[in-house]
Amino acid sequence: MTLAFVLILGELIAGIVLVLNDGHLFFWAANQERRDQIIMAEQAGVKLEPMLRVTGIRSNEPHPYLGYTRDPIRFSRISQYGFAIPYFLKPGDSRLLRDKSNVLPKRKKGRLIIAVLGGSVARGFSDLGISMLVKKLRLHADFRKMEFQIVPVALGGYKQPQQLLAMNYLLSLGAEFDMVINIDGFNEVALHDAENGKKGVFYAYPRSWYSLAINLPDQKLKRLYAYRQLRMSWASYGSISPLRYSAMCNLAWRLIDRRFESDLQKVIAKDSETDSSEIARYRVTGPDRQYSNRGELYQDLVGIWERGSLQLKKVSVANGIEYFHFLQPNQYVRNSKPMSSAERQIAIREDHPYRTGVETGYPLLIQAGKRLKEKDVRFYDLTQIFKDHPETIYRDDCCHFKIRGNEILAQRIADSIIESRVRIGNSESQQIQERVLTE
Repeated sequence: MTLAFVLILGELIAGIVLVLNDGHLFFWAANQERRDQIIMAEQAGVKLEPMLRVTGIRSNEPHPYLGYTRDPIRFSRISQYGFAIPYFLKPGDSRLLRDKSNVLPKRKKGRLIIAVLGGSVARGFSDLGISMLVKKLRLHADFRKMEFQIVPVALGGYKQPQQLLAMNYLLSLGAEFDMVINIDGFNEVALHDAENGKKGVFYAYPRSWYSLAINLPDQKLKRLYAYRQLRMSWASYGSISPLRYSAMCNLAWRLIDRRFESDLQKVIAKDSETDSSEIARYRVTGPDRQYSNRGELYQDLVGIWERGSLQLKKVSVANGIEYFHFLQPNQYVRNSKPMSSAERQIAIREDHPYRTGVETGYPLLIQAGKRLKEKDVRFYDLTQIFKDHPETIYRDDCCHFKIRGNEILAQRIADSIIESRVRIGNSESQQIQERVLTE
């Protein structure tokens, strides 16, 4: 009887702590969603041997043109071209069917091929927002009876010119697209100061290039691998029923997972330190670009983003592709979203290394977006998309959304595409529509 009372009291206290922290009663659902995300992310590396690159940029392999892509031999659900396996959605069917043929997409009558470009937010949208996007598009007559093929060409950390280069690379190999959705902007202004800039790496190089261009000692790789495996195992234990519904177990899991995450970040930070005498400097840093002030740096960061989008537009037009560009929202854009105290604990970190880049760079991105629109780029500023959504949208203190956020994003993107279709004089959309229906 005493033991039962202690357990009930413990459950009650833990439940109160979680509810006060999260701001809602469904703490077990939120925790399980997070555990599922950890397990899925880490299972991609289950095939890894301890000596292989297993964290951050080291989850990727160097690519001669794109900086890095994923290795399909080591990671599941990756095509031979280094990106996530495409999806099919048959007419009238909302299920996402994976295309495991490893064949480049080819145009076909009644099929709309959509490439999704960008970084990790675009990659997440490819999984969590596509069903809503297709559902909304099918409300319009142009798309009602179409088969959709979704081709993710997005990876965590991608920033211009990687989107442009990836597009050109796949087109040169023979890939065909009908539409391109580019969701970006955050990586272009947030990553450099926090990563490459600290190592003197050229601003246009891929993220954490200094890490990709060197070889970490085997012992350090073992430590990174061990931390990731421990975190995945802990998430798996927390997912066991009925433990997943226990307030005490959920509280214990959350506290220990945060410790794992903190320790892993410390290892990553320490292991990225490299004696410059051991490496070929130019291979790591690239061209020497000096700045007299911070404004010059951000002009370069935003400039390559703006020019990259303009070139994507030109490449798309030359290949009969509709191009849509969306500036992704972010929680560090001032007054962009009402937040509860619970969401602020999740989404806001006062000393986050990406915060300064967002606060400095996003006003410049918004202005550059206006210039893109003047040059007939179908550009849409989504920084205020969550302004009327007080519910919890962000799932971390970087930039990523929960499922609800991806659905809101999908609805706005679909509305933008449909609006462009009905706009008077949009001959580009009409020509592509005719080709999709007749080829």
